[in-house]
Amino acid sequence: MLGNEGVRKLLTKRSIDGTLGDQSMMFGGPKGCGKTSMARIVARALLCESLDGGEPCGVCPICHSVLDDVCDAVEELDAASQGTIDRIRSMVQEANYGTIGGKDRHIYIIDEAQRLSKAAQDALLKAVESRLFVVILCTTEPQNIKGPIRDRVEEYPVYPPSLESIVGRLEAVCKAESIKADRNALVTIAKMNGRTPRSCLLAVDSISVLGDVTSDLVQAHFRFNSYVCVGRVLRDLDSDLVAAFASLDSLSQQESPTWIRDSIVLAISSGLRSQIGAKATYPVETDFFSVRGRGWTNLARDLSRIDRPSMADIEAVLLSSIPASFFPQSSTPTCRVDPTPPDLKPDPIPSDLKPDPTSPDPAMPELDSKPLDQTPRPPKEVTVDGITFSKSENLTTLDGRISSRKDNGYVGERAEISVGLDESRTPITEKEFVSSFLSRFRTIR
Repeated sequence: MLGNEGVRKLLTKRSIDGTLGDQSMMFGGPKGCGKTSMARIVARALLCESLDGGEPCGVCPICHSVLDDVCDAVEELDAASQGTIDRIRSMVQEANYGTIGGKDRHIYIIDEAQRLSKAAQDALLKAVESRLFVVILCTTEPQNIKGPIRDRVEEYPVYPPSLESIVGRLEAVCKAESIKADRNALVTIAKMNGRTPRSCLLAVDSISVLGDVTSDLVQAHFRFNSYVCVGRVLRDLDSDLVAAFASLDSLSQQESPTWIRDSIVLAISSGLRSQIGAKATYPVETDFFSVRGRGWTNLARDLSRIDRPSMADIEAVLLSSIPASFFPQSSTPTCRVDPTPPDLKPDPIPSDLKPDPTSPDPAMPELDSKPLDQTPRPPKEVTVDGITFSKSENLTTLDGRISSRKDNGYVGERAEISVGLDESRTPITEKEFVSSFLSRFRTIR
């Protein structure tokens, strides 16, 4: 509980008074600051058989079972994968029964509690309010926990320790593990990891594999050369474009476009902080900010709007921020060049043989000056099989034309087939039509 002495003293006092488990609680703060570790210590203090000044003894069977994660009265849940409403409902049902070890108190540690769904938080609210069991919420985003739950739990803010505290802790760990480490290197590790104990310890562990923890090794581990290259790109952007983009090309071979975008934005914001007297946040010193001053904020704004950037996106934004007057203008005069060689040019035509542009060309027929109507027009008459029809025909005239024609090729000259509409007849069936047709056909034959 490094750096949170106030919270430690308050929890210890409540443990001595026996009121530690009267209400559920929530630990909120940045990642890696010991929230889950605090929850496990509280769970041991609630079940420990021989408390020592409010602190769990750490040697009794209950403390050992909690440390080994085999205590059936204490259960840890990851809300990212187990934060469903069904799981919360099963927790409420399990609280109605005792534990195998004979303990009636159930303790649930819910890590990443901000990932609980709204329905799960609603189901948890009733249990927290009725105090069926003790819930210890651990979250990096306490603002995402619903207000009714936050009103019914005791909230303990967890903060990163001070720089001196974390560096002293790292020195103690290095001494215990026989690791040679420079104090300046440990200070850099603490700053680069935001003073979070877990991240700092992991960094020391990783760097120590390569040798002694020195400043050079730490700077290489945290890519200080890349940060310097970003500052060089911004410094040369308004004075030497070739050098700036050469540095950018070299940087793109080592870092991702997302890292480059974020680093440029961080460098600009850090430069602005320095101008107003605040503490700089960029890992290395830079000297580019004075060139444009607040004009850099437009570049940072345009870059920060790019989601999943590529190198082409970053280069386009950088180039668009440069004044148009910076780019060299072409001084080559524009002229028309005759591509035909002199020896292949045709001889000039004599003036007496040149055609008069005002006289008509005898080889071309004269065209009517009126525009041609290209719209297709339907024919006035249509001839089909020797019979001419016009668009004014009706059924009566068609009947006369067809009945007056003799088909010599089929029924002979003595036969005439009349096709017409008998309006006096009522609709007939198919059988009547066939009978009538056959009778007329026999007459024709």
